[in-house]
Amino acid sequence: ICRDVPGPVAEQVADRIRQLVENSTITRKVPSLKITLSGGVAALPDPRIGSPEQLIEAADKALYESKNNGRNQITLFE
Repeated sequence: ICRDVPGPVAEQVADRIRQLVENSTITRKVPSLKITLSGGVAALPDPRIGSPEQLIEAADKALYESKNNGRNQITLFE
């Protein structure tokens, strides 16, 4: 959830974190262990988001879209 960062920039930062998790030293030391991260990003200003609760709800919707689309990805609220 980002207040002062444009959505696409926040999405890039979140995806970099996802990549770091996926390529962590844990997975290199234990090849059978696969750790992934799914995330949802929402940012202000978006005319559909006015309150902190709406911002959290938007990020949550984006998270579930990531999970429903195969996981291990970041989705920007659209």
